[in-house]
Amino acid sequence: MSSLTPVTKCPKCGGTAIEATAFAKANLDDRLACPVCGHQATKAEFLADLVKKSAKLFQEGLRDIPGFKPK
Repeated sequence: MSSLTPVTKCPKCGGTAIEATAFAKANLDDRLACPVCGHQATKAEFLADLVKKSAKLFQEGLRDIPGFKPK
């Protein structure tokens, strides 16, 4: 079994240099900055972007299953 490394991507530049430990310890309203491009957003905004991308990938994966109809 392989282990997966959590990746936190910047919604602006796509950089993955955001420190996972700092991200995990931050509160939802704490402002975080991307070290690559300097984009600043709250942890909640970063999470919303991750959830949006995950939902899109999930819908793309299910579209070929008979009986699945996306809303």
